[in-house]
Amino acid sequence: MGVADKLKINIEPGLFEWLAWYQDEMPSWMSSEELTSAGYNIEPGYKPYISSEELQDTQETCQQFFIRNFFITQCTLQATEEAGGNVLLIGHAATLDTCSRQLVGKEPRPVNELMSIVRKVPYCSVAMLEEVMEDDETSLMQMGGRSSPTLSRGGRHSPTLSRLGGRSSPGGISSMSLMSRSTIRTPAPPPKVWRIVQPPFPPMTHTSVSTFDWKMLLDKE
Repeated sequence: MGVADKLKINIEPGLFEWLAWYQDEMPSWMSSEELTSAGYNIEPGYKPYISSEELQDTQETCQQFFIRNFFITQCTLQATEEAGGNVLLIGHAATLDTCSRQLVGKEPRPVNELMSIVRKVPYCSVAMLEEVMEDDETSLMQMGGRSSPTLSRGGRHSPTLSRLGGRSSPGGISSMSLMSRSTIRTPAPPPKVWRIVQPPFPPMTHTSVSTFDWKMLLDKE
């Protein structure tokens, strides 16, 4: 795509997969210097929302896993609100669901449902979400709930989630304090509405691996 030298990667340990899968020990994390030496264009000044040192609770429940990934998604969206544009989060198979599930207003899935989805997510799978603007919501009501593939927030689709099998996970630049700001004096803005939409390109197909179906992230009506 020709953007490797222009677009820096923010390493966000908070997007790491379910800690309960690492009962023996946590993996050793590469430093920004090591990743840079390996040829990755890393943002050295990025401060993660959740550091690798905080990822030690191997008794983390499935619900806590969902909440952790959703927290990172919320922080990233808040940090990039003013700039706008697209947000790309790269993680693991479960990332497609754990970062999008609560963003679209759903409750975290139970373990059996999450595992059913994870088993069907091959490498380079992509899930795409877009913010629903007020005009879109009105149109949806008038059209009986049918969605329209309109862009929102100045053409911003976010987050686009993909599993590339790597260890780096870009996020926005800020701190965890973003999620704890008091709103006592200022009324909270109405919650933003997001929806899962079809990616603008077909899923990657290779060898005998099944093709990813993005619709599996939607609840059956």
